[in-house]
Amino acid sequence: MVFVTAGMGGGTGTGAAPIYGDLKLSNAFAKADDVLATAAKGIAEIITVHGYINVDFEDVKTVMQNSGVAVMGSSVSQGKGRAVAAIRNALISPLLDNNDVRGARNILLNISSGEQEVTMDEV
Repeated sequence: MVFVTAGMGGGTGTGAAPIYGDLKLSNAFAKADDVLATAAKGIAEIITVHGYINVDFEDVKTVMQNSGVAVMGSSVSQGKGRAVAAIRNALISPLLDNNDVRGARNILLNISSGEQEVTMDEV
């Protein structure tokens, strides 16, 4: 027997609750772990990894203070058009939980690159 508890009326619980019942237990935990790990890693990297423009805890605090609902999108891309692709994918990331960021009062944007440095055209 499985009890699924979800808030109804916002779309996520109503739409996702029936799907959760069909997920294998190991897959359900893996999905939850992946989402939480991505969010935690993203926030930690914003604060701890230094780049050309450093963001610290005070910057995160300023953006979060009196901002209402907080959501996070994340994406990785490579090759030609990687910056635009990463932004588009971050805006439809499952982490956003179907929230539209266009009405946001504050946005904290972090751009990082691997071996191939980000160009000014990409920014």
